[in-house]
Amino acid sequence: MTGRPDRRRLLAGLGAAAAWPAWAAPKTRNERPDELPEVVASTVRQRVAPDRVLTLYLALPAKARGRQPAVLVVPDAYRLDEQARDRAHAVALAGYLACAADLAPALDPLPDPARVAADALATVRWLGRNPPGEQVLTGRVAALGWAAGGGVVNRVAVAAGDALAAGIAYDAPSPPVAGAAAVRAAMLLHYASRTAPPTPDGLRWANALYAAGVTVETELYDGAADEAAAALAWERTLAFLQLHLRPPTRRG
Repeated sequence: MTGRPDRRRLLAGLGAAAAWPAWAAPKTRNERPDELPEVVASTVRQRVAPDRVLTLYLALPAKARGRQPAVLVVPDAYRLDEQARDRAHAVALAGYLACAADLAPALDPLPDPARVAADALATVRWLGRNPPGEQVLTGRVAALGWAAGGGVVNRVAVAAGDALAAGIAYDAPSPPVAGAAAVRAAMLLHYASRTAPPTPDGLRWANALYAAGVTVETELYDGAADEAAAALAWERTLAFLQLHLRPPTRRG
């Protein structure tokens, strides 16, 4: 849904089903990159800001040629675990350089949300500077997050300005609506889980983005068909990334 969110559509069906989609990117064939020949992956320690060194998992299509857009992957637990790596694989298989950052190391059981968002923002800016290698990145960066990770995407969108081309959040908590005016990224908001319904905060956030002139799409999914809803959401996610990370070339 593009444009102003329709309150009736967003609210319809919120209580219709007890089982909501378990949001995820499609599973890749396995978790180990050495057994996934379509993806070239590595784990690096990288200084993303003068005072911040993070562990990053970088995954790139094995057949990639030329420069690729980048996607920061923020899982719901913030941590660089198997789920985060598998989601990075799915993004890489779609044709992007995927970067999953360890935003909550094991030694930090209660990560500060403000620090997590600041580290994610630093990583987005680092990706925008084309760091992994010469002629690798286009400089266009998106952020993709689930649940609490989607909340990080929303906060990064407020702070990143033009450094972020697109933000995609699944069932994410919303930041204060006053921040909508600062968002420059196109935003795609998926809602299905009753733990983060699109009302009232999600609806206010989506409407604030629309009122601020942000390109925003808001999608609500009936939880009755988990796999079908998750597949549709992923299809829309990939189409959104394609549109905003690889915009059509204008001929003139």
